Amino acid sequence: MEAVIRVIPRNDFSLELWFDTGDHRLFDTRPYLDRGVFTRLQDINLFKQAS
Repeated sequence: MEAVIRVIPRNDFSLELWFDTGDHRLFDTRPYLDRGVFTRLQDINLFKQAS
């Protein structure tokens, strides 16, 4: 199973993710920000703390 080894939160509420397999992907979190516990991440300052 691949593991995330690096995360960079971006100003557009997406995450740059690097995996131990060498893959680099962009994940758009915006579709999830109005659901359950993820609503707290609508605060960009909190979102930028992702690691």
